[in-house]
Amino acid sequence: MKNNFITKIIGATLAFAMMIGGAVGINAAKQAKEVNAETVVSFTPGTDTGATTVVKNGVTVELTTMNNASYYQIYAGQSGTFSVASGNITGIEFTCTASGTSKYGPGNASANVGTYSYSGSTGTWTGEADSVTISSTAQIRMSTLSVTYVAGGVDPTPVTYTVTYDANGGDGTMTDSNSPYNSGSTVTVLENEFSRDGYDFVGFNTAADGSGSEYDKDDTFTINANTTLYAQWEEHNTITISRKSITNASNMAYDSWTPWTARGVSGFAKVTANANALQFNNTSLFNTTPVNGRITSITMKRGSSGSDRSWTVYGANSPTSTDSYSLEDYTQVGNAQTVTTSGVTWNFPNNSDYSYFVCKDGNNASYIDSIIVRYEPRVAAS
Repeated sequence: MKNNFITKIIGATLAFAMMIGGAVGINAAKQAKEVNAETVVSFTPGTDTGATTVVKNGVTVELTTMNNASYYQIYAGQSGTFSVASGNITGIEFTCTASGTSKYGPGNASANVGTYSYSGSTGTWTGEADSVTISSTAQIRMSTLSVTYVAGGVDPTPVTYTVTYDANGGDGTMTDSNSPYNSGSTVTVLENEFSRDGYDFVGFNTAADGSGSEYDKDDTFTINANTTLYAQWEEHNTITISRKSITNASNMAYDSWTPWTARGVSGFAKVTANANALQFNNTSLFNTTPVNGRITSITMKRGSSGSDRSWTVYGANSPTSTDSYSLEDYTQVGNAQTVTTSGVTWNFPNNSDYSYFVCKDGNNASYIDSIIVRYEPRVAAS
């Protein structure tokens, strides 16, 4: 009898403990759910207004203007910032007064973190960050805006991005063992392991055609998006002179010589920059350090801007001056030709032994994408 009573007491105690534990567990789960719950804050032009800033329910939005009765604005070349007092933003959505990449449309925007996309007149950002900056290349007008966030108290899953190396026509594979990286991490560019028959590796670029950001071994960058680094190649015994070869071209005038360097060969040009092209104005480009061999041809290609223009090419073996040039020291190669976007080529005579060249613009406002110098290496005397 006594044993039965003790058994009942123990059983009741265990049942009570389980009930309390269960209640605590349910309450903890409920609290976790509440902490992880997403909150959507909507901003209405004409109602939620401020000169440039509106704070609402823990969310702060800073745009170019926020006091128009019909829309919020981000001007061209400017940006807007979205931040939360506690926690992380997980989504931003806005409707514009225009569609796509039209003026005022969402297709003109980009974000510094996370993923931004647009469809029609709607722009959408997703990710997880306590602050998001959206920049625009043309004015954006938002007629509706909402920000979704998760309240503080929860460690968010880190936003990660991958680094991929692409042979870009070459052979081999490369893998970054540290990829994926947390957003905002520093990436160190690896040493090239690709190869390509008949070509020399000249660096990596974020664009396959070389129009993006350039990187060499041990260069670093901060990662805020999935990044592909494309190997860049130049044919053996080829020198390509382009916008990236010119030092401070955007700050130079046509009446001043500015230096250029490409694959160990350097010289000067009277040039200024126009987007990605070199803009000449009845001016010239020449080398002061010799090409390591006999020049066999020079190909010039016009940039996407401007019109086709006439150019003349000259060659010399040992010009008398390396500060500027006198065409008396040079021999004209072939005839003047009109440079087009497809490119034109001057073939040097087989019996020539020129290692210096001059490319001279015969017209005003000539836009050049590239000057490609090909040569035969000289055989060292035995």
